[in-house]
Amino acid sequence: EPTAISAMELSTKQQQLYIGSTAGVAQLPLHRCDIYGKACAECCLARDPYCAWDGSACSRYFPTAKRRTRRQDIRNGDPLTHCSDLHHDNHHGHSPEERIIYGVENSSTFLECSPKSQRALVYWQFQRRNEERKEEIRVDDHIIRTDQGLLLRSLQQKDSGNYLCHAVEHGFIQTLLKVTLEVIDTEHLEELLHKDDDGDGSKTKEMSNSMTPSQKVWYRDFMQLINHPNLNTMDEFCEQVWKRDRKQRRQRPGHTPGNSNKWKHLQENKKGRNRRTHEFERAPRSV
Repeated sequence: EPTAISAMELSTKQQQLYIGSTAGVAQLPLHRCDIYGKACAECCLARDPYCAWDGSACSRYFPTAKRRTRRQDIRNGDPLTHCSDLHHDNHHGHSPEERIIYGVENSSTFLECSPKSQRALVYWQFQRRNEERKEEIRVDDHIIRTDQGLLLRSLQQKDSGNYLCHAVEHGFIQTLLKVTLEVIDTEHLEELLHKDDDGDGSKTKEMSNSMTPSQKVWYRDFMQLINHPNLNTMDEFCEQVWKRDRKQRRQRPGHTPGNSNKWKHLQENKKGRNRRTHEFERAPRSV
């Protein structure tokens, strides 16, 4: 249960925060160096007075340590003057996170990307297929920018490509995320889904028959979702799937029929063995 705080004490020497209440005393560390990433620039941009770059990681800073072995700039947070790895390519092999997202034509999708630093500015670039040139994404009615990422409305085939999310702070540019968006043509999907009518769906049937019941439900829901003709009722469809799954969980018994039948069969076998054992021990009948 929540308890009212009666006293708080900050120890800069121990780098701890002590909180007292009627239930006891809690001790909280002031440093959280591991959340700032694995690069010198990220550690420097955090401007955490209790953390500094030691040459290989962002670790706890002690005032008694030698300054020449520690890299931190609390006042300015300028990594360009404190991090030597920025003068090399790819920042010690740092590569952005990569994702692949599939979207259905004429539907909407969201590309999520948010920097660790609250002071960083985010901008997006778009790279078309088989092209080296990258162009900055402009916000309009088709693309909406939020604090959490980009919202693409009414997807078209021209939207397929790579989306790069960059964070800029104090002149330092870092690529946070690379999203590859694949837009699926609705007409092409309908042709693939209706191959059974032309006699070409034997492989699809065999694959469906080899699936477990849970896999079949997932496969059916997924194909209905990406091939739904009325995109305005997508929310209704998702709600129906959610209600159906919830209903199945409520109706699910504690033991499955297969397990109960197996247990019943084992009990009958045990009884049969007991009867046969008693028959051998029975005294012979008189003739």
